[in-house]
Amino acid sequence: GDMNRNGISAHYDVFSRVTAVVALDEVASDGRNGLFTTVVDARSGQSSNHKALRRFFPLQCGDCVIHTWDVLHGVDVEKGLDRTSLIVWFDEEEDDNNDDEKSNVVSPWLVNHPALRDGSNDVLQFVLASAISSLDEVERSLLKNDADILDAIQLYLRSASQRNTFALTRMGSLCEEGALHSLGLQESSLLVANSLRPFDKLPSSIKHLFEGNRRQCGDARTLELAVRFWLEGAIGGSPLAQKALADELMLEASQSQNAELRLLAAVLFALAAQQGDDGASESLSR
Repeated sequence: GDMNRNGISAHYDVFSRVTAVVALDEVASDGRNGLFTTVVDARSGQSSNHKALRRFFPLQCGDCVIHTWDVLHGVDVEKGLDRTSLIVWFDEEEDDNNDDEKSNVVSPWLVNHPALRDGSNDVLQFVLASAISSLDEVERSLLKNDADILDAIQLYLRSASQRNTFALTRMGSLCEEGALHSLGLQESSLLVANSLRPFDKLPSSIKHLFEGNRRQCGDARTLELAVRFWLEGAIGGSPLAQKALADELMLEASQSQNAELRLLAAVLFALAAQQGDDGASESLSR
């Protein structure tokens, strides 16, 4: 059926090797609406989903953009405008003669990518982790022979270690959800967090969240990790990380009556709201 929405937040196509976007109207012709990508840092190669880095494709009716799975993109349309487009996702034809189970379970262009084993491609690690996370238990069991490189949390963690803002934000959520079940995984995550920003270099307001472990719910170590990953994601421009960190700061501020924490939370809510996060806007208005 028809799908109506004003936009799609910046993302990678997890299950499509190549995507074609065909404009069916003139809404995007002025380069201010429709499909966008984001600027990539020329020196580091790092990307961010911050709204200020968006660059729109000026498309007239019939124009087409073709992009690969590793291109960060999204859609944004001004209120009052209706955009119509044709999207075609291209997969790879399944090879019935291929005995490699992992290639038949997860996108083969991801699991067979040459950069997977050397750990140099943070986008590959994040997208592959997202694909694996979507599998059911039976499908995931088919990856057990390659568990050393096809573990979703480890892939997210490796991507986060290279300051991928999506992976940083996801790691924060995984820590909050209690998904770091083993002590070894917690230790690995702590090593990554320290490599990104040593504890003594953290802002005093962030350190305040860990002092005395005031809240008795959850594990203190995983809470600290969640906050530290969200901090790096927030600095990288992720509105989800900004809002998540603001929620933690506001909760602590309400319990400790700390005005500095409340002010910092308000700033983070405002930053996320500027990027269109409705939840942050509601929190800011309260």
